[in-house]
Order: sequence, then C-alpha cells, then structure tokens
Amino acid sequence: MDKSTEDLQSELTRARSFKDFCRQNSEELAYPAAMEYLRSLMESKNISRAELVAATNLERTYAYHILSGAKKPSRDRLIILAIAVRASIDEAQKLLKYAKERPLYVRDRRDSLIYYGIKHCKNLSDINDTLLENELAVLE
Repeated sequence: MDKSTEDLQSELTRARSFKDFCRQNSEELAYPAAMEYLRSLMESKNISRAELVAATNLERTYAYHILSGAKKPSRDRLIILAIAVRASIDEAQKLLKYAKERPLYVRDRRDSLIYYGIKHCKNLSDINDTLLENELAVLE
C-alpha cells in the first residue's frame, strides 16, 4: 500500500472504467485479513500465542479458535486482542479496520476511555476498572 487515499481517489476519478482502475490498483485495494495482521503484530512484538491468550482473559479454547480463524471475534474481542498484543492506537485501529469493524471513536464515552487506555499502555484489567468506575460496559 504505497499510494495515498487522495492519489487513489484522483486515479479513480480519471479512470476510463472501474474495471481498469481495479486492475491497476488491485494491491492497493486489498487489506490483509485481521488475524494475519494480529499475527504479524505478535511476531514484531515477540509475543507468543500462549502469552497473548493469557493476557486476553478469554476462555483459552475460544481464544485459540479466534487466532486460528475458526471463530470471528466481535469488536470488543478484537479490542481485547489489541490490548493483549500491546498495540499502539494506530495498530488497534488498523486491526478493527481490517476486521471491517468501526474504529474507536473518541466522541463515544466508552470508546474514548478504551482509546485512552490503549494510548497509555494500560492492560485489560486497568481499562476494565476504569470502565466500571465510569459505569460503562467492560470488555469481555
């Protein structure tokens, strides 16, 4: 993905046909699968599957099913995985985007607390405590 969104938009506007545009930009239009991206984060941060699963507080078998692609995680579970892999905000937002889920939105009170927790490298327990203190649903 080397082209900016603006460059792609400009090319799309000038394209003779949508088919031509897609053919010329096929690599630019494809996102990696969310779990592939998560695995690449795990590798770059040197986090094993067992360490990640332990940090999620999810049922062990279920977490492994998510990692293998056998189960599709909910938005909250994707956020939990992002926290467990110690993702940056940009990495967490990409994980949500690649899973076709809405990004964290700071105008939403719950999302803003989660955003703050990720930005300040809080663990799942700390983020859930803050959510509880503010009478918001915890991540589970």
